[in-house]
Amino acid sequence: MRGKDEVRGSLFSYVDLERRVRADHPLRVIRGIVNAALSEMSGEFDALYAISQRIRKRIEEAFGWAKTVAGLRKARHCGLAKIDWQFTFAMAAYNLVRSPKLLGAALP
Repeated sequence: MRGKDEVRGSLFSYVDLERRVRADHPLRVIRGIVNAALSEMSGEFDALYAISQRIRKRIEEAFGWAKTVAGLRKARHCGLAKIDWQFTFAMAAYNLVRSPKLLGAALP
């Protein structure tokens, strides 16, 4: 599997986990196949992870702005409809704040 593939031994028991599973069990073969496939695709996973982290930064930036500037750290209203309205209003304000930067990037 991805990450460390360490054997825990006797996690919650006095009997070692490796001794509980037969040596000819099909899962031992599957584990080897999966580990080989994952090690071949490791470069692809790293590239996809880097992309997801860039997208995550943009999303977290919007929520951070909403919590600090727009006052969404604490709900000011009761009821789902009112809180939904407050969130929508805050995100619309965030889009207005970002619009000069977005439009400036689109202009030649």
